[in-house]
Amino acid sequence: MMNRIFISIMFLSVAGSFCSFLFVMMEKYIYFFTSAKITSFINSIVLCMFIVPLYKIHSWYDNSEFLYAHYNFIVPIQHGNPINEIYQNIQSLSKFHYFMYIWLIGAILYLSISIIIQLFILLEIKRNHFTIPHENWTRVWHSLCEQHNQCQYIQQTELVSSTLFSQPCTTGFRKKYIIIPAKMLNLFHETEIEFILGHELMHIKRKDNLLKLLMIVLNAFNWFHPFFYIVKRSLYYWIEVACDEELIASFSKEKKKEYKNLMFKILLEEFDAMPQQCLSYFSGRDKTTLKRRIYAIMKTKSKVGVMGKIFATTCVGVMVLGGSALAKNLDGPVNMLFSDKVDFVEEENLTVYLEGEEIESDTLQYHDFDSKEFISEVIAGEVSPMNLEENAQYYVVFENGTIEEITNSNNGVRHSHNPVPATIKKHIKNKDGSCKTIYYDGAKCSCGQTWSYSIIKTVTEDPCTH
Repeated sequence: MMNRIFISIMFLSVAGSFCSFLFVMMEKYIYFFTSAKITSFINSIVLCMFIVPLYKIHSWYDNSEFLYAHYNFIVPIQHGNPINEIYQNIQSLSKFHYFMYIWLIGAILYLSISIIIQLFILLEIKRNHFTIPHENWTRVWHSLCEQHNQCQYIQQTELVSSTLFSQPCTTGFRKKYIIIPAKMLNLFHETEIEFILGHELMHIKRKDNLLKLLMIVLNAFNWFHPFFYIVKRSLYYWIEVACDEELIASFSKEKKKEYKNLMFKILLEEFDAMPQQCLSYFSGRDKTTLKRRIYAIMKTKSKVGVMGKIFATTCVGVMVLGGSALAKNLDGPVNMLFSDKVDFVEEENLTVYLEGEEIESDTLQYHDFDSKEFISEVIAGEVSPMNLEENAQYYVVFENGTIEEITNSNNGVRHSHNPVPATIKKHIKNKDGSCKTIYYDGAKCSCGQTWSYSIIKTVTEDPCTH
């Protein structure tokens, strides 16, 4: 079970890597033709491709998922082929589950540490926060509460201050906190305060805290994957731009400049204390990110048109379908590397018979029996021909070693039979992958009719090896 989960993570890594690469190449164009809100949504879909197994739809349809999970995957190898040797060396490690255990331990550690940090932050906030006494902050906050008094998100939000933080930020899940650093309480006038609180409320309205919590969980499954960290960081940027975009939608050009200047003002006051401790920062801690956000603020964007929506939908389709198709096409190599149900067989020792192909003579041998009396009874019409079942394959081998597959029986055609002693093989393949093979002493006529004398043996195989 754990082995199949680990292999699924490998397939998801392939699909996620493909989607991530395309998104990183196209994110600026997606934003140009759409909006930050749509871009962040597509970014979220890309990250979900690291955990949503869409490729399995095809695997379930063609039954390959069942076959890989329940039956051994037979791999023919050639001596001197370096690729085969690499597969075998990795496979020897995989059979001891080293890769799986490393991944599992890493996932548990990452998730545990992330949860502990978040709980520690919330606990410290409850211990050290205090109500903001400054009139400017309380007046603007009450004004915003009156404007949004019908919204549940503002009823579950508390404005507090703390000495633990260096930027205005939002944290919390069921109950949210907008936290203002104590050292910044006297720095801003009412318009700037309105900008700060408006931005943080936008995070709460958009449920960005829950989205970032989901990213922590997804990151635990993909703690080893560099592409995931790249695209996750990009998502955090687009979340901030989307909040800016929605907040300043009705701002004048002068008001946008004030908002931009506020970002610089906060960044200059910030110091490097306790980084990465809350779910969203007002200005961000990266100069490049801040520069890109300022560019987005000052740029005038029109509403998303039909062509923009079509372009965004096309991009999502290419990423999702392309990533899923690539993961599906790597069925063989991934299972060859990491499955615990792989057998490497030397190519010269492996023979595979497809349905309808003639079996080699050394796999079916003639069984000698006292056939004179039986042949006489057949000629006299005292023995009825075999009833050939539609779901079974029949082969006969004659005394001289010649093998024939019985494809048709001319039952009911009257003529003078000339039956020849033969060993008959009846092969039935079941739907669950097993098979039943019955060997008979019998006889076959040139007209195609076959008679059975007695059963030599019955062989059941699960899975079928024919």
